Amino acid sequence: MAGKIHGYYAAATFADAQIGKVLDELHKLGLEKNTRIVLWGDHGIWTKPTNYEQATRTPLLFIAPGVTPPGSVSKQPVESVDIFPTLAELAGLPAPRGPQPIDGLSRVPVLCDPAKIIRDPASHCYPRGPFMGRAIRTQRHRLVEWKLPGTDPLETQNLAATQPKIVAQLRAMLARQPETLVKPPVGPAEKR
Repeated sequence: MAGKIHGYYAAATFADAQIGKVLDELHKLGLEKNTRIVLWGDHGIWTKPTNYEQATRTPLLFIAPGVTPPGSVSKQPVESVDIFPTLAELAGLPAPRGPQPIDGLSRVPVLCDPAKIIRDPASHCYPRGPFMGRAIRTQRHRLVEWKLPGTDPLETQNLAATQPKIVAQLRAMLARQPETLVKPPVGPAEKR
């Protein structure tokens, strides 16, 4: 195990050195004023065995010349899913769309004004044994709840008849999903 951890830290040190080289080269070429940079890192803890600060707090840096005030810092909760919509907006692209809703929120308003709040709280989860740890993090507090997921984790009971409103909501959500493009298998009577 000690060798793996040593390798992990060595890889982080090597990555840091390479980032420095890339930033130096951008500066030499005069491209730093027209380049958007995102540096998204790891928390530096071997594996991610918890829902607590030491495993969920990770560095996230945006350099967006002309957008971010130089040297500005925000202490707001952010989620990794926010990176994609932020980059799309910084690139002048439309908000990302997919077959399912994108959970991320663009951080551009915060990049312009570090005091602006767009997400409070951030959330995450991590399983441990049969329990699921769900957590939220505000600027000041964290709440972690450990519980057995669902009342029927093996899905042995059909609850549709007892929860018609939920079934209607779920059917409406499903109807908004794209239709499948895969043809169903051909049965023996249909073969030619």
